[in-house]
Amino acid sequence: MTKLIVKGMHCSACQSLIKMELEEKGLPVQEVKLLAGDRGEVEFADLNEEQINLAKKTIEKMDNYSVIS
Repeated sequence: MTKLIVKGMHCSACQSLIKMELEEKGLPVQEVKLLAGDRGEVEFADLNEEQINLAKKTIEKMDNYSVIS
């Protein structure tokens, strides 16, 4: 399992938007959930290094989001 922490997520619309963008890239998103503050967590089935990089790039190309781990 691979998890990314995303800064800038603060509502269910953020969750839906991020999930939709990642799924359009063919990434196996299992869950997107909000955490405390303006953070969220995106959980995937196991990703290889190339897929992890694609997920990070996809999220960071979107306005107001950044991957912090």
